[in-house]
Amino acid sequence: MKFLEQHPDYKNYLSEKYYTDQMPTSFYNAFQSLIVGKAINDDESPERILKQACEIIATSLHLRVTSEWGYQPLIEELNYYLSKTKDEDFPKQMDIIGEISSKLYLDADTISEVFQEQNIGYKYLHDSYVGAIWNLINEQIEINSDNISEAIELVDDAHVNVIQHLEQAKEQLSRIDNPRARKDALRDCVSALESQVKYLSGEKDFKNGVYKLRNSNFGNTKIIKDASTMWTFVHEDIQDIRHGHAEEFSITVEEALYYIDRITALIKYLSRV
Repeated sequence: MKFLEQHPDYKNYLSEKYYTDQMPTSFYNAFQSLIVGKAINDDESPERILKQACEIIATSLHLRVTSEWGYQPLIEELNYYLSKTKDEDFPKQMDIIGEISSKLYLDADTISEVFQEQNIGYKYLHDSYVGAIWNLINEQIEINSDNISEAIELVDDAHVNVIQHLEQAKEQLSRIDNPRARKDALRDCVSALESQVKYLSGEKDFKNGVYKLRNSNFGNTKIIKDASTMWTFVHEDIQDIRHGHAEEFSITVEEALYYIDRITALIKYLSRV
């Protein structure tokens, strides 16, 4: 199974301890040792194991397939192919590591131990039907976009604009260390809320929509009022929320996540009522 199929929001994983969106280069020395160790323990043909690993990488990266069959030349070829793997993006690296681990039947616990030693935030499992499965190590790993993902699941499929704004917010959160990106994520979330209020109320104006919902027995009026509070904060208090505004407004990562979680909680509430 492809890594991105299992972890489409991997860029939104946050940890001070573990690598979650990049591979430390030191990992590949350990991984090559595992492959070579597997080859040495193959009584019939160590070269077969090495050649298979090389061919997996060559096929995945559209490189020439090695014609070598000797043990030492194949060791050198494996080193070459792994060096090329390092240049790929994180999902591609994980796919290659997973495919080699699965097809060569490398020990799953040993792979996971190497990941743990290298502070890589995933645990490897092998499944006979789907191949590599990468489970996130829950310890000390936070997923910034969890609340947004939950909101997307709850929003009515007909509310297309709401979903699109939330998807854009998730994309911005993958660059949360960038001040502009976290403001854009916050803006996209409040735009999603604005679209949802308009959908539910049938009003073209956001403030009129909030007023209508509050006065039509649609949920808790105090909770719905928070829609106006958040909209006003984002559009009036954060002066540079729109691109091109001269005045800079500083908002920390923690503040941005707080407001995003608050807005998405309201979107989830409105979706459940």
